[in-house]
Amino acid sequence: MKSRMRLFGVVLVCAIALASERGAKAQSEQSPKGLQGTWRVTVTPYNCVTKLPLGSSFHALLAFARGGTLSGASSNSGFQPGQYSASFGVWRQTGQRAYSAVTDAFILFSGGPFPAGTQEIRHSIHVSADGNRFIDDASVNYFDINDVPIPPQAPLIPGCATAAGQRLEWQ
Repeated sequence: MKSRMRLFGVVLVCAIALASERGAKAQSEQSPKGLQGTWRVTVTPYNCVTKLPLGSSFHALLAFARGGTLSGASSNSGFQPGQYSASFGVWRQTGQRAYSAVTDAFILFSGGPFPAGTQEIRHSIHVSADGNRFIDDASVNYFDINDVPIPPQAPLIPGCATAAGQRLEWQ
């Protein structure tokens, strides 16, 4: 009987230790210090060669999900209403508070300076030490409806942008 009680005690201690470790891991994965979460972003496009701003800054929402998926929406007034789809992509950590991501969005019809096809954005993101802000340096490329790269066309294709993100949180 005593040996059964000791065995039960050992099993109970191991179970508590495992449960505590799992809880700590789950909290770590959901920590606001990383990129995971939803961000309100201000995007400033610029000419990749001259570094001069292109048009007005605009706002976007980006949601970085656990497991490395990403979705977003943009208020870029350079696109006509209904011309630009939501964006979807993937992200990964590349260093301490450093991340890379790639998103794709459909340009549903030609209009303004943008031909129908897809827009690909490659992000290089650095999250602040407090985990509530980020800075993003991005390059933007365009592909036609057959997924052929669109040759450079001044001033927007290809494009560059800087972005500043603020974590969206309950107030």
